[in-house]
Amino acid sequence: MGVFSQRRFIMLATDAILINLAILLALLLRFDGHIPAQYMSAFITLMPLLTGCNLGFLLAFKLYGRIWEYASWGELFSIILSTSCSMGLFVIIVEAFHLPDLPRATYFLGWLLIILSISASRLWWKLTRDYFNQRQRSGNRVLIVGAGDAGATLVKEIQLNPHLGLDAVAFVDDDPRKIGKMMLGLPIKGNRYDIPELVSSLEIEEIIIAMPSIKGPAIRGIINICEETSAKLRILPHIYENTQGSIGAQVRRVKMEDLLGRHPVEIDLQQVCGYIQGKIVMVTGGGGSIGSELCRQLTKFMPRQLLIIDSSENDLFEIESELKEMGWGAKV
Repeated sequence: MGVFSQRRFIMLATDAILINLAILLALLLRFDGHIPAQYMSAFITLMPLLTGCNLGFLLAFKLYGRIWEYASWGELFSIILSTSCSMGLFVIIVEAFHLPDLPRATYFLGWLLIILSISASRLWWKLTRDYFNQRQRSGNRVLIVGAGDAGATLVKEIQLNPHLGLDAVAFVDDDPRKIGKMMLGLPIKGNRYDIPELVSSLEIEEIIIAMPSIKGPAIRGIINICEETSAKLRILPHIYENTQGSIGAQVRRVKMEDLLGRHPVEIDLQQVCGYIQGKIVMVTGGGGSIGSELCRQLTKFMPRQLLIIDSSENDLFEIESELKEMGWGAKV
């Protein structure tokens, strides 16, 4: 039996137990804990029919083929609709075939308790998975810049996929109404100007800018603040670039076009190559996001030597190591 089939069997068995326990609890509530023998006998007689009707509609509504880690209000509505249909059919069959009956209040209470118990079991599954994912997570501590839809989507994926090697710690956002609140279990600690302090106090190893709608001067301001820290900086590109694959996989280094606020100008690469090839080229601020990208691009034009100047020794070491990994053979 495959993992999916085992999971479905366990869910079916659990639901069958919960359905019957819900009706039994409804009877206990109806009779203040003392169920008359005739109704207890009727309940036992009706158990197979009750179970069959409910499981049949849960299967019909494809509630065993859903990924509950991504459950939303749509799944809750499906549970309510499925339970309503199954209880309606159950009552019709009982009346039509003159089967042993239960008090009418029991059906309403049972309907409500079945919805609550099945919904709670799905929530328990989701929370249990999230808990174990959290315990397994031991990746880079990440600060998310932007507590909007893009940031929320990114955090959900990080929380559901430990293999990304990321551990979302907190948000920052410039909206003062959000600061101090919680989103997806993470605090919104402050605005962009709090980033350097938060990187230090929260031991942040990586910053991800999840604000795909902003460009140009706005994004440059955030990047400048982030570069004051020792944390690695990455960005979530524009939402229309993420039509395929996971959001987490789309997170990348900052590119020059992110800072422009417009489409990049096409450059005559042949002319540039003729100007740079075989010469000694100096890049000041070469450890930052713009300077390091410029160094990467310059290596394509084969300068004789590349002089990189920056106030951060760590940034210089990183860009030098990266260029060597790229196969850059000239002197740096």
